[in-house]
Amino acid sequence: MRWCRLLVLLMLTPWALGAEPSAEPRTPAMIEAIAQSMTDAQRYALQDLLGFGSKSALMTLPGVGEAKAEAIIAARPFARVTDVTRVRGIGQTLFAEMVKHAKAGFPGTRQKKRG
Repeated sequence: MRWCRLLVLLMLTPWALGAEPSAEPRTPAMIEAIAQSMTDAQRYALQDLLGFGSKSALMTLPGVGEAKAEAIIAARPFARVTDVTRVRGIGQTLFAEMVKHAKAGFPGTRQKKRG
């Protein structure tokens, strides 16, 4: 009987201490800070590209080749732009490059109209 009480106590300890169980891992603070450096419009545009862009559109992002584009597509949907860092091979450095590309207006991704 004593071991049952101990087991119940151990199971309830995180909640007793005020911690809530979390289904999602936390995004590192530095990645959040990088994301916060974008305007709302830039953040929306990057999230739109990550969430709905074709493989060829994703490959216009710096450091994203065919394999990473396919991995991004497989990991969808993304609730927040920072969720892309949960894709294998996309860490702080690559995410920072994506943000830099978004802040520059996605250069080289749109063709200029002539005339």
